Amino acid sequence: MILLDGLKIGMFSMLFLSLVSVNAQKTDRELFAYEYTKLGYRLDLFDQTLSDWQSGILEMKFKGQAWTLLPRLTLSNRFDQFGWMLEQDIYIEFKNEDYLYLDGAFSPDRIFPQGKLGVEYNNPFGTWEHAIGVRWMRFDQTGSVGLLTASLSKYYGSWLTSLRGVGAYGFETNQFANYAVILSHRYYLSDIEYAGLNASYGYDPSVIVLLDNSGSVKGNPSQLTLGVTYHSDYKNRLRWNASYEWTRYDFVSNERIQHTLRLFFTLKRKEP
Repeated sequence: MILLDGLKIGMFSMLFLSLVSVNAQKTDRELFAYEYTKLGYRLDLFDQTLSDWQSGILEMKFKGQAWTLLPRLTLSNRFDQFGWMLEQDIYIEFKNEDYLYLDGAFSPDRIFPQGKLGVEYNNPFGTWEHAIGVRWMRFDQTGSVGLLTASLSKYYGSWLTSLRGVGAYGFETNQFANYAVILSHRYYLSDIEYAGLNASYGYDPSVIVLLDNSGSVKGNPSQLTLGVTYHSDYKNRLRWNASYEWTRYDFVSNERIQHTLRLFFTLKRKEP
């Protein structure tokens, strides 16, 4: 409880700092300038007894000389239950172009992790970039999970290919139980516009998948995901992203198919 209370205080403090910084002067390098507001909608459809999931996302971006803040609020209806989650992403850039990614989240509702903390170090070099990180999540149903993450990306011409691995350690069972491997491929039509494909296999513990609407976990399924995405802009100020993912879960005794649709609109700050 002490950890969760501290996490709540830290999350709301970071959000307050982000919102106060809207009025910061651009010439003050120690403060943050507002850059954009993003609105998103997510719809998950299932082929069995689960009711549809719907989520709305609000995100803002504030950028300083070396720090970037992205507070985010997610509202969802899953398993016929409504819930919310508050997140804060932080990027810290170094002079050698390496950067540190920090993230934290809190939710009082069982359809989300109760708490989430993570850190990942990213090292771009030439046309390559690699990263390694650790994360912690606390779930109401299954306890705490630790994650070890690693990724390798390669730019070549207008193409970007990324391979990412995730290993999960269950603190309740004291063993490594799950993993996931994610492969993504993008083609950039311009600096902003791109089309992408992604595929993943394994179990992602950050996604809570239940066999029915009762809210009880029946086991960890293996999971195959295939997806497509498209990202573009309109007159350099309004950006939008649309994506679709097909996911098959193999439980011990049955199989489930999930269809996920996402649509995001980003409105950038108007230049003076």
